[in-house]
Amino acid sequence: MNFRDLDKNLQKEFSQKKLKAEWIASQNKARLNKSKSWQKLDELERELVFELSKAKAEKKPHTDLAESLKTVRAEKQKLLKIAKLSEKDLVPKYECNICDDSGFVGGKMCGCYKKRRNQEIMKMCGLDISADKTFKTFNTHICKNEKHATTLNKLKSTLVEWSEKYPNVKKKNILISGTPGGGKTYLSECLANEMISKNYSVCFLSAFDMNNMFLKYHTTFDSTKNSWLEPLLTCDILFIDDLGTEPVMKNVTLNYLFLLLSERERFSRPIIVTTNLLPDNIMDRYGERIYSRLNNKRSGFVCYVEGDDLRLSK
Repeated sequence: MNFRDLDKNLQKEFSQKKLKAEWIASQNKARLNKSKSWQKLDELERELVFELSKAKAEKKPHTDLAESLKTVRAEKQKLLKIAKLSEKDLVPKYECNICDDSGFVGGKMCGCYKKRRNQEIMKMCGLDISADKTFKTFNTHICKNEKHATTLNKLKSTLVEWSEKYPNVKKKNILISGTPGGGKTYLSECLANEMISKNYSVCFLSAFDMNNMFLKYHTTFDSTKNSWLEPLLTCDILFIDDLGTEPVMKNVTLNYLFLLLSERERFSRPIIVTTNLLPDNIMDRYGERIYSRLNNKRSGFVCYVEGDDLRLSK
């Protein structure tokens, strides 16, 4: 999962989209400028606009100038109609009027770029962003017992409230623990889709993929090194699915997982983790330093889901 290449391709995509919009507008202008009548009217309009502004500033009579300008613009509209164009066709039709299809505003990712980037990240991560993975469509009809359904509905309510209040939430990290197939991943996908719809930059990946990115970072010694870890550190919200299923690689897994948790905690960037491991298992597998960050009650909360495997119920 190379985010450096992803951003490189997206920036190229946005650049081409921006240039296309500007090229179409310039071609429309070029068509009109072939007409001497248009050129004359266009020049006259500029002169009248200047004179009218000057007259207003000097508080001089300007009724005749305003009427002349109105007449010139009406004539231009006639020529536009003949050319089957409108004034809107003479300016670039950007898909995003905030960043003009550049993807960035003030050096920061525009909402349109975040949304497009999230789509590609979800494809890379294998996250299902279909319409059925939302809080609105979520239901517990396939649960085999009432206790399981009650637990999932309570977790859903907690996540919905968190998504509505974010970023103004006191506890930003969420650890969802429980039996396999209990609905942990499904609900975390619902939360991910909700945050994507709000234009937050989201990274959703399995613990196995995360571990592979750690390894890539550890074994890369050229200019691409930071591209393997930087997205995990800087995305608005990081989802790690099935923590505990990845192999523990010496000098890699524990070292970089601790770094990831510490850095995101330092900058108050949320991590949502799902795992089949119980607290004691987390301690045994990852040690006290990682355990204390995953179970830090000051910066997050832990939810436990116990029930039958819903995948088998389907």
